[in-house]
Amino acid sequence: MSSCSVIMVIENSAEAMFASVASVLSQDGLAELIIIDNGNAPDVISRLQQRSLSDPRITIISGHGGIGYGAGCNIGARLANSEILTFLKPNYLLPPDALKDLCKTLQSEPKAMLTSGVIKLADGRIGYKFRNKIITPKSVFYEIIGIKKHDISPSVSAKNPYEVATISSACLCVRASDYRKLGGLDNDFYPQSEEADFCLRVQQIGGRVMCIPTVNLTFMPDILARKNNLALQWQLAKNKIRYLNKFFAGHQLFGTLFLLNVIIILHAILNIVWNFIRKKNCKPNTVTPAEKRLMALALGLVDAVKSEQLAKKIVLVTGATSPVGLCVVRRLIAAGAAVLAVSRNDEIPYYHPSLRWIKGDLSASDFGLQDYCVDFVIHAAPLPLLPPLIDLLSNAEAKRIIAYSSTSVFAKLLSTNDFERDFAVKLQAAEELIAKKCDERGVFYTIFRPTLSYGLGLDAGISKLASVIRKWGRVCVYPPAFGRRQPVHADDLAAAAILALENENTYGKSYNLSGGEIVTYHNMLARIFEIYGKKPKIISSTMLPFALDILGKLRKNKYMNGEIARRMNDDLVFFHDDAKRDFGFNPRAFLSSGIKDIQGF
Repeated sequence: MSSCSVIMVIENSAEAMFASVASVLSQDGLAELIIIDNGNAPDVISRLQQRSLSDPRITIISGHGGIGYGAGCNIGARLANSEILTFLKPNYLLPPDALKDLCKTLQSEPKAMLTSGVIKLADGRIGYKFRNKIITPKSVFYEIIGIKKHDISPSVSAKNPYEVATISSACLCVRASDYRKLGGLDNDFYPQSEEADFCLRVQQIGGRVMCIPTVNLTFMPDILARKNNLALQWQLAKNKIRYLNKFFAGHQLFGTLFLLNVIIILHAILNIVWNFIRKKNCKPNTVTPAEKRLMALALGLVDAVKSEQLAKKIVLVTGATSPVGLCVVRRLIAAGAAVLAVSRNDEIPYYHPSLRWIKGDLSASDFGLQDYCVDFVIHAAPLPLLPPLIDLLSNAEAKRIIAYSSTSVFAKLLSTNDFERDFAVKLQAAEELIAKKCDERGVFYTIFRPTLSYGLGLDAGISKLASVIRKWGRVCVYPPAFGRRQPVHADDLAAAAILALENENTYGKSYNLSGGEIVTYHNMLARIFEIYGKKPKIISSTMLPFALDILGKLRKNKYMNGEIARRMNDDLVFFHDDAKRDFGFNPRAFLSSGIKDIQGF
């Protein structure tokens, strides 16, 4: 394939941009990555410059201030040395072989002049609907009144490239000669609308716009952009007006285009007012669980220390979308392992050469590994699901299993709540059965029992409390709430698995894994308030156990019961001295990295 220059224009970029850069640098056929600084903070540029010192393919152009997206792309195109250019926005991830497929289509399809892929959101949905006809005054009017006649969703089953009228500007692949012929991007368009203008100009000179369904461009949520909903809507309205006036001013009945422009402005104003009334623009920067999982993988791998510790090893991870499972997956990839990630839900749209997803229910009788063989297994799914799988794993040549249980096997064994007590009994029985079956099959096992785990904003303990504190600014406790806790971060639990994986000292043993700091329940809450910059408002109520019992029954939620409140005064401290001695377990102090320890980024 021909070499390709990738051009990125970055402005007010967050951590997602560094994940995007990493996805570009992993591409085969990349000749250079040209980064245009469009007015970023000094620490962002400094971090990019540090990365460029270790990779000569990176060129950073700065010093011209905020010049706009189109102008930045045009500067990058003039400096590029390759015959093919790819423009990538900084909050999108390229999958493996994306450049190869984009360039191949550009060279093999007759008259193909512009190519792009399919945008995937964090939950797996398609993030952009293409159009099978160009945008016209009539189609804009239809859109305003709620009729979208020419939107088409990318076919999930399609394998071959197909022609469309417009593609997303998230990723544009074009020959350098064609880009110069077209005059580059029009800088007068606000970012997110320049694609309609560019695609139409391509078709005006006889070129074809192609979508490649096998290239999945993963969108990384831009938390900062969500604050400015109203300004974005106004800019998009101005873009429509500019586009229509640019291409259709001389082809409409007198006054009709002016009338349409007025309708566009009024429609935008009504939307802005309506959204302001609903306070959409004031909504906190909430992130969905799917987005948290995606960001945990993508951003976690950017910062992870790379090694070849587990090179040429295949590791199966069950419960791969749980907080601990996500941390395990990213640490394994960073250590050079090939990872088979099992989840009962749809795969996370994060694509890496060393990662394969297996969708399946571990409790189903027909669950299988799709003929894969594995060296190691790390079980981060509920522990009782593991014993029935041991024969299957052993037949897949697994000789090593690490499984996560819980100190609830001790803490809840004497609970007055039947559901909690049964849960502890099932954990205990699962641990015993794992030991028995592994010994019978010659599989070396280790069981980890974490205490109160947290991290990535996905756990049901600390993160739930943090969301209540963030939203309501207060929390209720059963006094005096001085029971001691030792919260442990999910990433420390993942690090323990990597440390113990090939350590023979851990074979056939069970370890309690706790955090690096002991805090009372009351102080634990105060620490969360402090992280969010809020004054602690901790309300004591002796009625809390009764209230939780009633609420749990009304909601039919067995996990919500009065024992949760009563344990606020129990000491749930479990020392990890043996883990430190046998494999060097060294967990962090509680919330030592601030807000990042709670939400993962």
